[in-house]
Amino acid sequence: MLINIKNNIQSMSDKKLALLASILPISLMIFWHYSNAGLPFADANDFIGASGAIVNHFYNGDFLKGFYELYSGKPWRPVSFYLLLFPFMLISGNNILFTGACVHIICLFFIIIYSYHLLRCITDCKSSSFIGASLIGLLSGSFFPGGDSFLFAETALTPAVIGVIYHLYKSNFMISKRHSFYALIAMLIAFTVRPIEALLHLGPVLIYFFYSGYKNKVFSKKLILNILQVIIFSIFLLSLKGLDITVDQRISNIDEFQAAELYEYLFKFLLIIILILVIPLIYSLGRKFLYYLRLSKDNSGSYVLIIFSLFSFFILFWFADAWRDLYTWIYRTQLGDVARVTNTESSFIKLPTSLTELFNRFYFQIAHAGLIPFIVTFFSSLIVFIYKIKKRITNNNKLYLYLFYGLIIPIIPVMISISNTPRKFQISYILIIIFLIAYSYSINKITKFIVIFYMVTISFQSASLINITKLNDNSYSQYVSGNFLKPKKESFETKIIEIINKNSSVYNFKNVDLAFMYPGIDHDIFTANMLSALIPKKTFYTSLPVIFEDYKSEWLIDRLKKIHAVFLINPYGSMEISEKFSKVFKNEFINARFPQEKLYAELMHFYFSRKLEKSFNYISIECMDFPKKKNAPVVGCLLINRNIVKNNEN
Repeated sequence: MLINIKNNIQSMSDKKLALLASILPISLMIFWHYSNAGLPFADANDFIGASGAIVNHFYNGDFLKGFYELYSGKPWRPVSFYLLLFPFMLISGNNILFTGACVHIICLFFIIIYSYHLLRCITDCKSSSFIGASLIGLLSGSFFPGGDSFLFAETALTPAVIGVIYHLYKSNFMISKRHSFYALIAMLIAFTVRPIEALLHLGPVLIYFFYSGYKNKVFSKKLILNILQVIIFSIFLLSLKGLDITVDQRISNIDEFQAAELYEYLFKFLLIIILILVIPLIYSLGRKFLYYLRLSKDNSGSYVLIIFSLFSFFILFWFADAWRDLYTWIYRTQLGDVARVTNTESSFIKLPTSLTELFNRFYFQIAHAGLIPFIVTFFSSLIVFIYKIKKRITNNNKLYLYLFYGLIIPIIPVMISISNTPRKFQISYILIIIFLIAYSYSINKITKFIVIFYMVTISFQSASLINITKLNDNSYSQYVSGNFLKPKKESFETKIIEIINKNSSVYNFKNVDLAFMYPGIDHDIFTANMLSALIPKKTFYTSLPVIFEDYKSEWLIDRLKKIHAVFLINPYGSMEISEKFSKVFKNEFINARFPQEKLYAELMHFYFSRKLEKSFNYISIECMDFPKKKNAPVVGCLLINRNIVKNNEN
């Protein structure tokens, strides 16, 4: 019977089998999203907000503005991930959960498809590739590439990185036209979705690609130099665009708005005149460059110069208006204010002091991603390795090197720096599993025995994901699935915004501080703020008092005098005034290490000591309960500033 099944599978096309391999993982993903009511948080809100704002332009009938914003409406992280969200937000009326499900299903599908085809590059056994691709599709990193979160940009980056590796390998140094242009698409997705991560994963792969092409006499030194020139020239143009050409302060001092605006118009007019004058030269150079591209293809037989010229052009186009924003984002999150308030360490580099510590760091990442899949695939590969040594079998398949170079560089900062979040390791983990499965399939004689282990692993993976989705607390699940994101039964951020929206029409306040970013509070201010931005024709706006510099009490006092309302949450229990919580937050204010914690601790101390009421005239108008922690009710309240809101009512 098993032989008949295997023969039937072998007779099927690779397209059908790859599709079949995706059925089980995607079915479980649909089950997860069907069970989930929790919203994305943190980075995801940036992309959802940008996409939702564009959708609102279309719903309001401003189509020209909407189409323009598809390019110019980049979030503060100037990446293209929001474009993937846009069509699903558009057809669903900004339904975030529907969008999240669709995007994750599509990206998981491509992870499985590419995994199947990568495995087929190693083995002739279609059934083995089918089983291996299913196993890869059930990894937590395949389900949620952003770590324990969803709708992070890594969701699209993961299949893009795997796709680049596959198409580069199959393109045969870009002699294959089809695989060359697919590689271009995958590279553009990767480098516009997460530029730095794409560079870390694909930079070594591309270096090996060009080195190998040169060694095989497909690429000449001149050809490689020409490609470098095109890329460097594009970066040079972006750098020029990134120069600060804002209006001189002296001009602004003449008239802050009109003089500056006139200066910008004159500057743009001058650019247009210059452009018109050089158009003939640009046209002539363009024709010569296109001729050279065709000549390069005829001489080398490779599309490589064409592909990387197109790649440079599209990267230049995408970041033309956001190069400075890209630099700002990278600097702030790695070295600047955001890094300072999110890291407890004073130095970025944190070298391990022993081999034991190095092993523990690696073990932590593997355990977070899924210990059992790694153990099973590792020991399967080890069996094959021992068998090859015993039989003196060598294997020179270059695919292993493509996979290895794709994963090795991103592991280094995880091992030696404070940038060690599991989120940064997920793609490397998937590539490790693909590498190990591929290697375990390299000896056909013992593949059938290894496949049995993989089928058992798939059974455990499926059971584990079902348990997690059902919110069952089975201890073994974490070893099989890692720290898998659990679905939520409801979104409390939605309820917070509903309370604010309802009361804004009653009390006529215009702005609300969402201040509850504090340890122990699971509810995300950025998610709530994003939900607020998606409300059409609302009469209020939410603000986020996030502190990146040294905190001073004067800042809070000044802000409390100006804002209309504030939403507070006590992570320790009730919002009922008590001396106990007043002392708790006073102590936490004194001992807080980060400015954001100081802000909220002092704000809560003001509340529980009645200073917020007596000195600033704030009163609570509505409260709500959150899930209990340690048998204590967690409560949040909306407070209004009667000094301002009263005037608004009058």
